[in-house]
Amino acid sequence: MYHCKIATTAAEFRAIASLNYATFVEEIPQHPSNRDKVLVDKFHDENTYLVFYQNKELIGMLAFRDVRPFSLDGKIGAMEQHLDADTCRKLCEVRLLAIKPAHRNSFVFLRLAQALYAYILHQNYSACVISGTTRQQKLYRRIGFQQFAPEVGAAEARFQPMVLSAVAARDFYAQFQRKQHIFFPGPVAQNTALSHTHVSHRSPVFDDLRAQTLSRLQQMSGAPKVALLLGSGTLANEVMLQQIKAKHGQAMGLVCSNGEFGERLIKQAQALGLRFQVYAENWGQRFQAERLASHAQGVTWITAVHGETSTGCLNELSIFTDYKTQTHPECTLALDCVSSFGALPFSLKNVDFASATSGKALGALAGLSMVFYHQALAMQAEQGTYCQLAYYDDQTPFTLPAYLLANVLAALTAYPQRYADLAQHLHTVLNHPLLQTHAIPTQHYPTAISYQLPAAWRQNAALNGLLLHQDSSYLQQRSWSQISTIQPDFSEDFAALDAWLQQQHLLT
Repeated sequence: MYHCKIATTAAEFRAIASLNYATFVEEIPQHPSNRDKVLVDKFHDENTYLVFYQNKELIGMLAFRDVRPFSLDGKIGAMEQHLDADTCRKLCEVRLLAIKPAHRNSFVFLRLAQALYAYILHQNYSACVISGTTRQQKLYRRIGFQQFAPEVGAAEARFQPMVLSAVAARDFYAQFQRKQHIFFPGPVAQNTALSHTHVSHRSPVFDDLRAQTLSRLQQMSGAPKVALLLGSGTLANEVMLQQIKAKHGQAMGLVCSNGEFGERLIKQAQALGLRFQVYAENWGQRFQAERLASHAQGVTWITAVHGETSTGCLNELSIFTDYKTQTHPECTLALDCVSSFGALPFSLKNVDFASATSGKALGALAGLSMVFYHQALAMQAEQGTYCQLAYYDDQTPFTLPAYLLANVLAALTAYPQRYADLAQHLHTVLNHPLLQTHAIPTQHYPTAISYQLPAAWRQNAALNGLLLHQDSSYLQQRSWSQISTIQPDFSEDFAALDAWLQQQHLLT
């Protein structure tokens, strides 16, 4: 198995020094020989080494350094004399690029190049520079480097100053991109071509698509009405809260929060000028029926997130519906089901308003959101046109792309089998022995399972085409990573993740 990582261990640094000697002393006479046959780079303490393995053997390396001056600065003067300001915004230097001779083949070079691009883009470098040996010009140019200054060095070790811009890295990354294994909780990759791209939203074909889609959504949700909106789940939440404002005005409400998206509901309610108090639990802790009842005294409406993606916590729906049906039937209940709808079966029969979206667990393209409701409110003069739910009652008032509707309808045909598939995927992830010890103790559901992985695993995953969900600010703040099971190629992707995890465990 081949894989890349950032070097961190003493054994790796010894292997790097040996490969450095073999390449830049014995093969390319750039440095004098020594008895130990090791060469430690003079900027070793400032370098970040990206190393390439075949199983447990280190077979290649790249060394990055972004502390000025670079070695090239000393050879040709400041980079800024040769490159434009945009290119020089955030530079790094590749000091060493070496692969053992027995492994110098197209596959290894390609994998090393892919890791190079991934690292540059992830670190937000504007470009990287290298002293490219003249005997490897074909290789450097093949992976995107271009000469930007005259050759330097002695006759037996000539070098060309070369640069790889972030723009070029992005283009080459897309061009040479191998299969990536995606574990995002949305958007969801699509494996089928789009259809109905030319169909008008005022046509009989569209009307039929809409009728079929609404019927399936109503059956799945238990809600009698569904509004289809062109926008994200945040828009659906905005429309939902607008209904609360229209119905209850300045009457006191309750916003429940135990994660990032609960906090977003608070911000949206504040922006709309709603009066409310907050029932907050620690991130990842589920809401409790007794605490809900205590905080809900005297309120006329309640809103909360059903599936809190930021932590991977599925809040118990029944504590909200039981409170409404058994204690306060007049209380308006509005739930953010953006991440949970389609992840597992549940009923919105006793929920007044609920939001959902196409690009999460449903598995369709992002761009279409839904508001489930029981009865539309009358037009409100003080509200904007687009967010008035009454406009959507039994019609499509604004332009809605037919291809999105057709795509959602196709995704809905996977149910109820998709529920069983997602449940099996969740079981596979939660029972993985190398992940169990790192899981965040929350009520898990398929949209997002949270982990506190070793720093090296978090750092190296993307270098190997394993795209964990971990770049959102709320995850970075907690050093959390997430695995979602909702992508179409989950089984294949998780097999690749499993193999990589096993390799990391062996190296550790």
